[in-house]
Amino acid sequence: MRAALVVALSAAAALTSGCGHARDDQRSHVHNVVFAGLRHVNEADLRRKLTIGEYFDPLAFQIDIHRIELYYRARGFFDAHVVSTDVVPARARDSVDIVINLDEGPATKLAAVQLAGLDTIGDDARDIRGFFLLKKGQVFDHAFYLAQKAEIVERLNALGYAFADVQGHILVDRDHRLANVALQVHAGPRVVLGAVQVHGLVQVDAHTLLRHGGIVAGERFSLDALADARSKISNLRLFSMVKLDYAVDPDHPDVANLTLTVQETTFRAWRLGAGVSFDFQRMEVRGRLVHIRRYFLGGLRTLQLRLEPAYVTVPNFWQPVRHGPAATAEVEFTQLGAIFPRDELKLTAGYDLGLEYAFQYHGPRAQVGYSRTFFRDRLQVGLAYAFEQFFFFNTDPALLADPVQSSERYGYINPYRLGWWYQEIALDLRDRALDARRGGYFALRAEEGGIYAGGAFTYEKLMSEARGYLALGTRVVVAGRAQFGQIFQQGELGSPITRRFYLGGPDTHRGFNYNRLSLQIPSGLAGSPPLPVGGDEMFLTQVELRVQVVRLFGAWLEVAGFLDAGDVAAPTGLPADRINLAELHYASGGGLRYRTIIGTVRADIGVRLNRLAAMEPDGRTNPDPGARVAFHLSIGEPF
Repeated sequence: MRAALVVALSAAAALTSGCGHARDDQRSHVHNVVFAGLRHVNEADLRRKLTIGEYFDPLAFQIDIHRIELYYRARGFFDAHVVSTDVVPARARDSVDIVINLDEGPATKLAAVQLAGLDTIGDDARDIRGFFLLKKGQVFDHAFYLAQKAEIVERLNALGYAFADVQGHILVDRDHRLANVALQVHAGPRVVLGAVQVHGLVQVDAHTLLRHGGIVAGERFSLDALADARSKISNLRLFSMVKLDYAVDPDHPDVANLTLTVQETTFRAWRLGAGVSFDFQRMEVRGRLVHIRRYFLGGLRTLQLRLEPAYVTVPNFWQPVRHGPAATAEVEFTQLGAIFPRDELKLTAGYDLGLEYAFQYHGPRAQVGYSRTFFRDRLQVGLAYAFEQFFFFNTDPALLADPVQSSERYGYINPYRLGWWYQEIALDLRDRALDARRGGYFALRAEEGGIYAGGAFTYEKLMSEARGYLALGTRVVVAGRAQFGQIFQQGELGSPITRRFYLGGPDTHRGFNYNRLSLQIPSGLAGSPPLPVGGDEMFLTQVELRVQVVRLFGAWLEVAGFLDAGDVAAPTGLPADRINLAELHYASGGGLRYRTIIGTVRADIGVRLNRLAAMEPDGRTNPDPGARVAFHLSIGEPF
């Protein structure tokens, strides 16, 4: 059989390669590979182990046949073999189909499994045994056996046994197709952190660096804690390389000494960028110039200068009703470890020139904020104070006709002075902050504005949010989000127009364009769309299915389908100032995402499913009646 296979392969080589000087473009393409007789192994995993590529290579194919048999033996099928192969011309020109006929044979199963050595660690052994999955009667899979050994070591490390080791012994009876597995655990002592040596520092202070990383001598050894420390140090962006190793103290077997090796990078950087965002009601071209100085004044301080010029048109570039320049100039100072190792102090001052549907504005703003994280950055608590003063111009006549109504109902006064306190508590259980695949995120935010804060508006604002992520395999993620917000207005003025709730756009309800889902009033300008003036109550829920389809130039192209539902109630005191959960705005749609070095470039189309008439039977008005479709182009996942 083997001789016949070699003859067949030689003939295929002659047919596909021609003479020894044949050009690469004369090779046969591989149209399809079929495994006949495959029953008990993962076909996709088997394919990844082979070298069969775009072109058929007879010599490499011989090696792949051997790989197939080794693959089966590693998974307990010691008698598996390739019975025969067929390489036949395919319908497509210069291409072949490959059929690999398999005989898997009977499986070798585990007759006995022993796990010894855990008695020395007392109650900690329960955690190890609970996750040990090798059982009598299973098909012997060598890769799974190795993974279980590694799992035991990893869990021992997590419990503080830094130098744990697991020795294994396998006895296979091929005649009876049985295997005996014996594992001996050597946990060693529970370890604490010892001395830390730092290499590679030139300007950065070692004590400051270790304090920020949270590395403290005497604490219990934990691989998760060390990974967290390395991540925090890397995120400082002071180093091009960060490496953290550990080794047993020669005089104290229960102590792990650490070696932190870093390589400092430049502390000053310039960034230049540009972008465009548009939907059917608002289009914007924006530039970005950022200068960053890290390790500012010799500490974990960062100074950032940002300038973002833009040009905005409403509703679009070719038929502008309202258009003009916009810009943001900002100075931001950040101090890490201001009081505690895991805290952050941030000071921001800026000047804004902006354009919205109903007005244009300019003015200064400032903010001071303090936040601290706990439990390895899983829990974050923050407190801030913010102040801004805007001067409006080119205001829509609808807001100027009645100043009393504009201030009480729409929260508009000119000049516009706003000061508020802000608090936040967030619990982050995601596997990663960007492009999360598992876990959840929960946040509660509160805001209080008033004369006591230096503003003209007195109000309280609450905002809650929950997100969840579930991975289905390696390429599919189901993500969901729910938000609820409420504003309680006080005093003679209504809630401030810039702090109200709005939905619509790529990061909220995708059935509407930017900020279009809210109470709308007729514009005083001919040809201008209705003006969204926000609301005091908001509810949004979203579910999304994300599927990685194919790699293009090393990055995943992803498709997504979503369903969004939500609403924004009118300002307090006006009709429909409470949300009716039975009459939400629904939209479904889909989009494409492509991950780049600047983030995930995203294009989504949302289609509204209901409430397209100008008014509902109960008297509620609908924003943008008849506008069924919304298109969004942006960067980053929606949540």
